[in-house]
Parts: sequence; C-alpha cells; structure tokens
Amino acid sequence: MPESELLEKVQKRCLKYFWDNAHPISKLTKERIHVSNMELHKDMVTVGGSGFGLLNVIMGIEREYFKDGTDEEKLLSKKADKLWKEVEWNWYTKGENTLYWHWSPEFEWQINFKIEGYNESLMPYILGAASPTFPINEQVFHEGWANNGNILSSATQYGIATIFDHKGSNQNVGPLFWAHYSFLTLDPRGLSDIYANYWKVVKNHTEIIYQHCISNPNGYLGYSDNCWGLTASYSQLFWNLFMNAPEIKVGLEKLGFSSTYYDLSVSNKVNRSSYRSIPCHRTILTPFNPSTQIQYVLPGSHLLLLRCSTA
Repeated sequence: MPESELLEKVQKRCLKYFWDNAHPISKLTKERIHVSNMELHKDMVTVGGSGFGLLNVIMGIEREYFKDGTDEEKLLSKKADKLWKEVEWNWYTKGENTLYWHWSPEFEWQINFKIEGYNESLMPYILGAASPTFPINEQVFHEGWANNGNILSSATQYGIATIFDHKGSNQNVGPLFWAHYSFLTLDPRGLSDIYANYWKVVKNHTEIIYQHCISNPNGYLGYSDNCWGLTASYSQLFWNLFMNAPEIKVGLEKLGFSSTYYDLSVSNKVNRSSYRSIPCHRTILTPFNPSTQIQYVLPGSHLLLLRCSTA
C-alpha cells in the first residue's frame, strides 16, 4: 500500500473514532474505550478529548469528507469563536504574572497550580495573549510560561539538545504528547521567540525518544524503530507517564505515527508496522503494550493525525 493511501486510511479511521463513538446523549468524546470491555467507563467523557474531536472534524472538512457546512455547523463555529473571546484569560493570573489552572466554584484555587513550561501548556498563553477582549500582558508569558528564562536547558540526550527544561524530567525529555498538544492548531514551523525555535524543540524531542527506543538500554520488550512513541497513557490497570525514559515499560505506538508531521519516514514505520502486525480495527489507532497484549483506545491516540501530511 502506498504511503499516501495508508495515511489517508489512518486519517479516516481517526475521524471515524470521534464521529462514531461520541457519547449518545452529550455527544462529547469518551475519555477512553477499552476494546476488551466496552462497558468499562462507557459514560465517562472528556472536555479536552471533545476538542480533539472538533479538530478532526476540521481535518475531515479539509479532506472533503464533509462539504458545505450546514447552518447548525456554522452556528457551532460561531459559538466556538464566542467562547474564546469570552474567556477572562487575565482573571486566571490572580493578579500575578502567570496563568493558573484548576479554579472551580466549589474549591476555588485550592490546588493553586501554576501553568509553567516546558510541557503541553503553551496554548493557553497563546490564546490569552491573542485575546481581543481579556488579554494577558507580555510579562505573564515571560514569567509564567518561560519561568523567567529558566525554561531553557543545556542538557542533551543521545547527543541531541533538549533545548528546554522539560518539567520534572531531570534533564531528559517529557512524554511525547508535549511535542503535539500545543501544536494541533499552532504551526511550529518558523515559530520562534527569544527562548527557542519551537520547530527545533519538537523535532529534537521526537528524535530523542526515537533514539532511546532504538538503543533500548533497559532491554524492554518491543522497543524498536517500529514502536517508539513513548508518552502518558491509560489502561484498565493503570495510568502512567513517560518521564525519564528508562522507567516506563510500555511502548506506545500511537505517538510514533502521530509524529508524522515531524518526521514522515520514521513515523510511517510505526504506522505500517501497526497496520501489518495486528488487526486494523483494533490497533491502527490504538496504544499497544507488547509485553501484555493489552489494547485500549484513547482520544489522545487519534488527535494528532489532523496535521499529518505527505507534503
């Protein structure tokens, strides 16, 4: 099968997951689907995953799976724009030069969690800075996201610069989804600030994880150039986070072929390997633990294919 045809198949399956598996009442995206037990967590939905679903609908429109939006779809687009403009981004600073997560009417700021880089959370700073109604100021970005310049790191892994201090990673890189989530709608190519070239950041991040799985210093089953997308993920048994590369034994293919946008040649090895080795209805978009054969589906397994391109 030609690479372009395989990529098209993956993208269609990606959209089909969100389209066919939306919650029957709320229409939101399910938090996860366990293919071995479809009743487990069947009513658990995710706001973030629903955003990924909307992005895949955009991909479907771009691929002409849909044409000529209905009045209802156009209204949805207007609501999304209205929502962004009405978020009081500057209120989430609490009067400080940083953004905060986890406010609720019941618990207010009890968690008191600052959003600081480097991780997956660049986008709220971009949206806040661009807001025409409730913008954050420049210092919020520099002191919050960039942590007064401490976001920078001189560390290297496999001879490759990490560029940023990946929070909590002890001079290593974080889970691969950090290289993706902020860039679903923000093109890292040519994106630079006084700290770094973000295209270089995500390319290096991808290459470090790829090289780690090839070298496989701990001899984990399945790590190879065909199975290298190390990230955070759920199963029926656990949730865990790929951090400090040697610690997690689960080779997750999903982030490998989700990195197609950054390196088509190495990502397509994962894509093609998954397609050939395990039935497509289960694994073309499914994280896979080669040591236990556990298979399960997550919204995060699919979202990045929005940006996949053979160009």
